[in-house]
Amino acid sequence: MSTKIKYVFSISHPMQYLNALEACHARNLPPEECAVLFFNKPFGTQIDQLKSIVNPHDWGHVQYVAYPNYWIAPGKGRTFCGKMKVAWSKVFSARSFHRELVEFANTKCELPLELAATGNFLSRPHRHFLAIAEQLFGAKEIMLLDEGTALPNFIVPLRHNPNDPKSKRFNYRFTRRDITGRILRVISGLKFSHPKAATLFTIYDDIQPPASDKVETNTLDRVRKLLKEFRKTDEVWFLGTCYVEHNYAHADKYLEVLKAAKMKFVGKTLYYFPHRYESENNLQKIADLGFTIKRPDMAIEPWIVTNKKMPAAIAAVATSAIDNISHMFKGAIPIHIFRPGPELFIGGKLEKAVYDIIDGHKKNGHNAVTVYQVDFK
Repeated sequence: MSTKIKYVFSISHPMQYLNALEACHARNLPPEECAVLFFNKPFGTQIDQLKSIVNPHDWGHVQYVAYPNYWIAPGKGRTFCGKMKVAWSKVFSARSFHRELVEFANTKCELPLELAATGNFLSRPHRHFLAIAEQLFGAKEIMLLDEGTALPNFIVPLRHNPNDPKSKRFNYRFTRRDITGRILRVISGLKFSHPKAATLFTIYDDIQPPASDKVETNTLDRVRKLLKEFRKTDEVWFLGTCYVEHNYAHADKYLEVLKAAKMKFVGKTLYYFPHRYESENNLQKIADLGFTIKRPDMAIEPWIVTNKKMPAAIAAVATSAIDNISHMFKGAIPIHIFRPGPELFIGGKLEKAVYDIIDGHKKNGHNAVTVYQVDFK
């Protein structure tokens, strides 16, 4: 008779997967009692990325669960018909998702579950999973895995005040103020709720959650044990953003930031690691500045771990990957942050958020983060 599953992790992309492994390692959970559920993202490459790094021996059960393709790329097909198609997909395709999770629990798990953990609390399928885990599977503990700056900047404020209008983009998902969530309630019978209490598994040691929650430190110990196998290079990696594509930043000003970075690293081999949403047109302009475009087949953190490669330095404007890498290497890799002047941002969009993230990079950087101010003429 096969061992029943007691601990379930829901994941969408590779960095979340690494954190799930870290949580299992930190708690010394028996692999045969742990399951990982991968919720398919609309861009299928992420599933291929995950399959390339998953070791079945780390888990008692591995399952890929389809969720509706309700995502529309920035600037692509955001028509009325397109939005209606998305709304239809959100509601009716979610029914099969719900049924598959219930069948998984009834056939593979020992109920009530000891732990239900999710890698993306800000995503509807993961919120759906948590609602099922808490209300139908009787999960004794809910864990929110931290994959970067989302936890201190969005999740903790949301846990303090689920009805805060400042977080409405996220807090309505699968709650009573979300129309899709209301329909899903009729289909699934689930109540609208945020988890009553949660464990925040995070690299950040200074967050202040509400009294109902607790913090468990993610030391990244499992990854750190592999660092001695890494090979050092003389490369400099600039981690890109999609600010331009999302109309948060002026394209010409962003190129000025990259020019400043290039001047800082004269004579070095410069690689630009683009965000997955960056356009080919903008990347060509970046290549024309002298950067070699390097598109890894997954997020930068798991790509580093998988390839066991260590650059001479990493540069960026602001990205959650910086905090993850700083903690992984404990300051062994110099981090160079290029803080743009306010003229970069269109209508002030994201300005404060980006500056707050940069301040966080400096604070959490193990004394390896240097910030350079980039002013525009």
